[in-house]
Amino acid sequence: MSNTFDEPTEADWAQAESILDWMLAIPDDESVSEYMKSLRAIALVGYVPDQLVGLACSAAATYTREMMQNWRQTLPQSTSWGVVGDKIQSGAPRTVRLVTKSRQPGDFGISDYCVVVDCADGTVFDFYYSGTTDQIQQAVVGDQFLLVSGTVTKHITRAQGEKVTRVNRVVTQPLGWVEPQKKRKPKK
Repeated sequence: MSNTFDEPTEADWAQAESILDWMLAIPDDESVSEYMKSLRAIALVGYVPDQLVGLACSAAATYTREMMQNWRQTLPQSTSWGVVGDKIQSGAPRTVRLVTKSRQPGDFGISDYCVVVDCADGTVFDFYYSGTTDQIQQAVVGDQFLLVSGTVTKHITRAQGEKVTRVNRVVTQPLGWVEPQKKRKPKK
């Protein structure tokens, strides 16, 4: 059995640069933990010794957590959206920001697990996505796009009290997208 890995995409490189910039911006003073200072030191050196590979790898998760915490402080407390079975309609897309994206193997291949937050009201949505031509495929943490449609399947309350709305059959589009007008059939 052999392990295979996809080549890094442009989006992967862009996210890595964002993480590195964040690591370099960590202050070197008493206000930050030793862990954060160690991340900064790795970024400054530009080399990861064997014994620090695990620490360096943890930077991606820490970056994501910090990004979400900083941004979420500007939004109202998350509430569950709709009831199970409700649909997000394409006539009223929601502008969302990607706060978590991770690749996960499943019964039907690799899926992206995504957590997005509505930029207007702070509602947190999560979903699994396995498409290849959608906005999600190239999105990196921090990107904004439109959540055009989806169906509510579950409401979850996380340990910190954060309410999350799980959706499936998600369709996203880039910001600025306008729904095409439906062609009307001529009357006979």
